[in-house]
Amino acid sequence: MAMILVNNPGTWSAVYPPLRHAPWNGWTPTDLIFPFFLFMVGVSLVFSLQKRLVSGASKLDLSRKVVCRSVSIFLLGMLLFVVLTGIPESVNQIRFCGVLSRIAVVFLICGLIFIYTKPRLQVLLCIMCLVGYCFFMMTTPTPGNKGKVMLEPGNNLASYIDSKVMPFGQFYHNSALPDGSIAWDPEGPFSTIPALATCLIGIFVGLLLRNPNKTQERKVIILFFSGFLLLVGGYFWGLGFPINKPIWSSSYVLLSAGFACMILAACVYFIDMLGYKKMMYPAVVFGSNAITIYCLSCILACLVFYGGVLNLNVKTMLAITNAGGSEELASLCYALCFVAVNFIPAWLLYYFKIFLRV
Repeated sequence: MAMILVNNPGTWSAVYPPLRHAPWNGWTPTDLIFPFFLFMVGVSLVFSLQKRLVSGASKLDLSRKVVCRSVSIFLLGMLLFVVLTGIPESVNQIRFCGVLSRIAVVFLICGLIFIYTKPRLQVLLCIMCLVGYCFFMMTTPTPGNKGKVMLEPGNNLASYIDSKVMPFGQFYHNSALPDGSIAWDPEGPFSTIPALATCLIGIFVGLLLRNPNKTQERKVIILFFSGFLLLVGGYFWGLGFPINKPIWSSSYVLLSAGFACMILAACVYFIDMLGYKKMMYPAVVFGSNAITIYCLSCILACLVFYGGVLNLNVKTMLAITNAGGSEELASLCYALCFVAVNFIPAWLLYYFKIFLRV
């Protein structure tokens, strides 16, 4: 729901700052949405796999299911790319990196880690991903910069490695700049390493929530204060390795995971313990078919609403600005209306108990 909101303003030239991504270093609420999703992927892995593992289900069968679902998510991402941009003439016109591609890779690797390893090793792997990534990014000179370590857009170790690992395909930022930077992608292969840590932290939270030896109140307390410690840790780590979503810095992982833990703790407290369930009904509806509705929103935005057949974003903007509203307000109103439109198919699927598992 939040991703649909921030991805579909009435116009990108008039957006309230909290609904924009940070240009480079730093963060906004918008920068927390994608890591929250990967965090919840980790939580859901525990809820979907732990009971089967405990009951003695074949690890090989579970691995096949993880692989199949990962491949399905990746292929869905490629299909969405073709629908939105047209059939590519060559492999160099395909963007293999992307939101769904990263979800697929992270789901695959973390799913297999959860199936075949114990929690202690999972913690060690999480630490290795964060510390190792930080070490290489902060100490390895970027080729072509006279031995200097660079952390600039398209001019950093992650961008360089991505360009070598994937010499084919299209990147999100596909043009080299005069300053020597190269084409780069915020969902590139190398920055997927710390993204694994985001999902692994979600797995740790899932294990906490599934622990039968702790009361609900105890779980909420542990989750909230663990999130606070992660938040503080991310802030101080960011003083050396800047908080940065495009390169998915280690400090960014801790900061976003900290917020995710604290928000989840609040949800458990208010919804599960106090019973305020109606307030989360829209989130439940969207979450029941999250990837399906995300893909549908992308298609609707490009083919029908945003510059498409109906061009409704322009009409909405004109109506509100002519009535005296600011461009930012008009842009936000359109985004909210677009979320409401996507709620309709989400609600229909939820109402008829149709849950499309990719």
